[in-house]
Amino acid sequence: MKRIVGGILLLGCLIVIGTDAELHAQSQTRNLNEFVLFGMRSVAVDGLFGQRGRRVQSGGAEIFAFGVNCERPRAGTGCGVTSLNDVILLDGAQIASDHVIVRSRGANLFQVFANSIDGGARALIRSPGTGPSGISPLALPLLGDVDGDGTASCNVISSSCAPDFGDLYAACGFPASFPACDITKPILVAPGVDCLIATDTIPGNGQCDLAPGTYGSLFVTDRGNLNLSGGVFTFCNLRLGNEAVVIPRAPSTLQVNGDVRIGNGSRVFSRRRRDLVMLVNGSSTVKVGSDVTLSAGVCAPEGVLKFGRNGFFFGQFVGDVVNIAGPTTLGFAPSFGG
Repeated sequence: MKRIVGGILLLGCLIVIGTDAELHAQSQTRNLNEFVLFGMRSVAVDGLFGQRGRRVQSGGAEIFAFGVNCERPRAGTGCGVTSLNDVILLDGAQIASDHVIVRSRGANLFQVFANSIDGGARALIRSPGTGPSGISPLALPLLGDVDGDGTASCNVISSSCAPDFGDLYAACGFPASFPACDITKPILVAPGVDCLIATDTIPGNGQCDLAPGTYGSLFVTDRGNLNLSGGVFTFCNLRLGNEAVVIPRAPSTLQVNGDVRIGNGSRVFSRRRRDLVMLVNGSSTVKVGSDVTLSAGVCAPEGVLKFGRNGFFFGQFVGDVVNIAGPTTLGFAPSFGG
């Protein structure tokens, strides 16, 4: 057994958050609510990492997984692939992907569930399986037929991946009919002033205090402050400038019909684990700049998630394609499912 004492450890370019628990190998999880990163087609991690695991009842171990749902249809394609560069993971961290690429020497991993691996000699797998380089075999797809339409969550058609995104929409708790935004009600947030255009629930405090409702585009300018009063907010798209601050004062769900942009140095954080959930509809892009603090559950089933350097991301991050640049600290808190 290995005991990891709670704290923050700096390992080269890698920051690791530990928890005080005795940890050991677990069977491979297929529960979305135990994945800190989940991509339908691919996940790429460059220069990471830290996680804080979630305590589960099976032996009191900590499980936090990185998963890719689809099978790789052929060699040389990016679908069905997890790419790792400069990665050290704590006990309890699982990687689940049809194909894994280890791009740098010194990778230190706990469990790898995969059907093939490139660069396996570069990695130490501390809880090895019986396959090449210590990997364990993996049955795919990871997600079941969550939406009940009789179609697997990913198939291979004509040597290409064919995800059924409906299963991920259902697993993340999207409404059956995603609500439309209202382009006639844009929100503008500027520093030192109340909400512009929209009604402010606490006028006179030099911040935008927004009530739940259906709006148009949300634009928080550089150094603007937005407080969410709690409830469900629907936007056409969401754009934060540099050093913007968004805080939910009560549990809040953001339903976004378009792209999400979070500028450098911004802080979007909740004080409790599930206070902020972001559901991003359609083939959208979630782009997060450098030096950002983001504490939320983010699910964009058909979207591309791109995270910049030197960030602190705490929650769950789910999409079609998920890319994280480091050095970055990543913390895990379940936001979707049970």
